[in-house]
Amino acid sequence: MGGHRDKIKEPMSWSDENEHNFIEILYEKVKSNALQCSTFTKDEWGRINATMKTNTKMDYGVDRLKGKWNRLRKVHRMFSELLGHTGVTWDPNTNKVNAVEEVWQHFYTINKSDYKIFKREGCKHYHILGEIFSGTTATGGLGNASTQLPTNSEEERQLEDDFLNGGVHVHVETLDDEVDEVPKTRRREEIGTSGERRRKEPKISKSDKLEACMAQ
Repeated sequence: MGGHRDKIKEPMSWSDENEHNFIEILYEKVKSNALQCSTFTKDEWGRINATMKTNTKMDYGVDRLKGKWNRLRKVHRMFSELLGHTGVTWDPNTNKVNAVEEVWQHFYTINKSDYKIFKREGCKHYHILGEIFSGTTATGGLGNASTQLPTNSEEERQLEDDFLNGGVHVHVETLDDEVDEVPKTRRREEIGTSGERRRKEPKISKSDKLEACMAQ
C-alpha cells in the first residue's frame, strides 16, 4: 500500500511568476515548431520540465506540467467562448469583462467557478495563450469579437474559415503601452492557422467581381 501511496503526486502551488514563466517557455516552444499536433513529445516535455526547474527552482514534473498545459488550454477556450457571445466586451488594458447579468448566469450553468473568476479577474494572459493554443482548441461556435461592430458576411466567412481550420481566438486590439504581456516581442496580429498575418482585402462589390470574372 505504501508503494501505491508514493505514486500519488501532491498538488504544487503555481505562483503568478511561475505561471508566467511556464507560459513564456510554451510560447517559445510553439514558435520554434516543437508542438506535435496538440502536445509535445515526451523528450520535449522533459526539456520543458528541466527549464522550469532551472528558472523556478521547483521540480513540477512532466505530469504536473501537462496538467497545467491542459488547464491553460481550457481557460483559453472558455474565455474565447465568453468573448464570442453576443453583447460581451472585454477591455484588455483593465482586464475587465462587461456583460449583462443574464449572460453571466448562462455561463454559470456551464462552469460557475471558472466564469466567476473571469467576471472578477478576466484572463490576464489571453493574447499569448491565443498564440499558443489557437491551433489546438476549438470553441463551440462563431461569435462577434468583443469591442467590435457586428461582423459582415465577409468577416463571418473569415471567422468560419479560421474555425474550421483550427482554433478560434477572439482578437481584441490593445494599446502599445499594454503591460505584463508575454513575451515582450509579441507581434500584434490576429491569430490564424497559417501562421501568416492576415490583411484585409479591399471590399469589392459582387457586380465588380462578376465583371472581373467575365473579363478573364
